[in-house]
Parts: sequence; C-alpha cells; structure tokens
Amino acid sequence: MEPIGRVIEVEGLDSFTAVISSDVELRKFEFVKWEDGIGYVEWVKARPSVPTEVPWDVASKVPIDEQTSVVIAKVRSFEPNPPRVGQWVYLAGDEEVEELYSVPPERALHLGYLRNRPNVKINLDLNALVRHLAIIAATGSGKTWTSVVMIEELLKKGATVLILDPHGEYVPIKEKVEELGAEALVLKANAEQEGDVLYTIDLSTVNTDELAFVMGIPKNASKLRGTLEALRQIAEHEFSETQDPKAYSLERMEEVLLAIAEASEFARSQGQFSSLLKRKGVEAPERTLSVLWSIVRRGPDPAFDLLKYVEELKSLGVYGTKPTPITSFLRPATATIFNLSGIRKEVQVHLVYNILKRVFEARVRHMRKVPGESYPYPVMVIVEEAHRFAPPPSEENLWTTGM
Repeated sequence: MEPIGRVIEVEGLDSFTAVISSDVELRKFEFVKWEDGIGYVEWVKARPSVPTEVPWDVASKVPIDEQTSVVIAKVRSFEPNPPRVGQWVYLAGDEEVEELYSVPPERALHLGYLRNRPNVKINLDLNALVRHLAIIAATGSGKTWTSVVMIEELLKKGATVLILDPHGEYVPIKEKVEELGAEALVLKANAEQEGDVLYTIDLSTVNTDELAFVMGIPKNASKLRGTLEALRQIAEHEFSETQDPKAYSLERMEEVLLAIAEASEFARSQGQFSSLLKRKGVEAPERTLSVLWSIVRRGPDPAFDLLKYVEELKSLGVYGTKPTPITSFLRPATATIFNLSGIRKEVQVHLVYNILKRVFEARVRHMRKVPGESYPYPVMVIVEEAHRFAPPPSEENLWTTGM
C-alpha cells in the first residue's frame, strides 16, 4: 500500500498534522490510518512551502506558483495513540472503516451508507435509542426521511412505535410499512379525520386547568374559568351520587350551562337560583352555588360564552367518558401514527400530553406489576417537530415538556 502523506507535527494525544502527497486528492472526513491507529481528516488546506522565517532576500528570489504550495491535513485519532513525527499515513480500507461502525446484527438499524465510502454500511445501535435521540437539520435536509428509515428498521426488530405527527407527514408511510410485512395504523385526533382508530380521552381524568387550556380560554378570563370550575364541582357531586360517568360529559356540561343561564335570568337571590337549578335537575354543594351565583347574578353571559367553548370542543369527538384502550393502538411490530394535523395547538399539546402520560404510566404499571392499564413492551416514541411540544423555558411552559 502506497503512503499518502507523512506526519510533520503531533499536537496532542488525539490529533496530528500530516503533509499530503500532491498526487492524492484528500477530502474532509476521509479516513486515514498509520502503523497502529486510525482517524479521520478534520480539514485539508494548502499553504506556501516557503517558511515564514526565511529572510526576504532569499524568499524574494523563489518563484511563487501552484508548485510552491504544499497540502497539509489535520487528523483526529479515534484513540489516544497518535503517530510519531515522520511516520507514514495511508488511506484506510473500506473494511477497516466499516469496522468502526460495526454493530451486532441483533441490534443493528441500517440507516444508509457513508457518503464518501458508498460500500460502507452505517448502522445505528438499537441500544442508543434506550433514552433519547435528536435528529436536527435545516428544512429540506431529510430529517423526516431519516426517521422513516429508522422506523422501518425498528419494525423489522418487532418494535412498538408511536409517531406523534402534527402535520400528517407520516400518514402516507402506512402502505410502505405494510409492504415490509409490518403493520401500521393511523390514530385519529378528530372524528372527521380519515384513520383507523379515534383517540378519546376520559374527561373525569382532566382537571380544570387542562380543560381551560384545551378550550383556549384566556388566563385572565376569571368568570369563564370560575364557571368552568363550578361545572367540574357539579359533575363530581353528581358522579358521587349516581356513579354515572356521563356526569363529566360535554353533553351534560351543555345541559348544566343552559340551566344556569336560564336560572340566572329569573333569579333574584341565591336561594331562588338554587331552586331553579334543582327544577332543571342540577344540584351542587352550597359553596359551589355561592361562587356560581356571584358570577352570573348580573346576567347569563358567562354561561353562554362558556357554552361556545364547550360546543367547539365537542365537535372534535375526542373528549368523552371512555378512553381508547392502549392495546387498541399499541402493538409489537406496528407503527401507530397519531395524526394531529388540522387541530388547534392547544388541543394538539393536550392530546400529546395525555397519550404520553398514559403510555408512560402503562409501562410503569407493567414493570412494577401493579393493577390498572398496562403495556408489556417498550415503546419507541417519534416526536415530529419536537420543539412544538418542548419549547424553550423562555417561550412557554407546557405539560408536554415534562412528559
């Protein structure tokens, strides 16, 4: 094997500089080796061969042209074993480079080939995905395609994959996944979407702050939020009396709001207000009635305003009294695409928070062998546009960030 250069300076335990033969076209990130090591080229550049310390009366007589320059390369060693000054440097062979990227077959996710070595396979170690992995690049660089290839490789290993897809970009891969012999299903975030399974949330598990956020109620809308909190307390009271989960439904919320609006128009005191509500089948603790009367005593507007938010949320068909069972959308060797396209940001955030919370708790229950909804296999979660759900602290504090 012919050498391509020679070491002229050793700068530390893992880097050195070599002068390169003029017959060799060496590129950045190429792999080179020496007697007992291998590394990659950090940079290549040409510089004048006349040393700067040469006196002017000598340097001025030297003809300066392309033949006067010399090519040097900075090499970074993979191990802390740099060569000695004067040692020869060689191009590394494909087999030697592939060894650097070798992964045991049972853990290997084949992503592609090395750009400057098209015969060298690049495998990602499955163990690298035990915690977190970020795919970061400019728009159009191939982030989504890279993740699609990774998903295909994960499915070949029998993985359970959940894809949180805010723009519906992954929905078309369903057919491609099925061609691999794996399964794919589309989880709907809206009753009107096309898909296989509608994701639903049990409203009894959603607190007032979450509900106000999902509805898009401004933080300074104290009357709306107060009315919403009163509705929740009425629902809790009704459920404690009847054990009927419909007490938490949006339909029941509409009925109660209409009853509140009507009662507020005719009542002249809290007592009358309470009596009118009872006639409409609405009962509540005295403290709740007191707060509610203080909000609507001057008119039913807060109740009617909140009714609009409830109707908008109801149109999604997602918020009800029965959650979608985890096992209906999570399965081994299956890619589940949660299609969040066309949904308001607040609803997107809450759906992502809810599904991640449920999956996490289901895994914990399985590992700890405690009762409740559980799932027996690890779940790989792909979050497209992750910054939407985990923004910088300076922008927003979202529940999804913690999950």
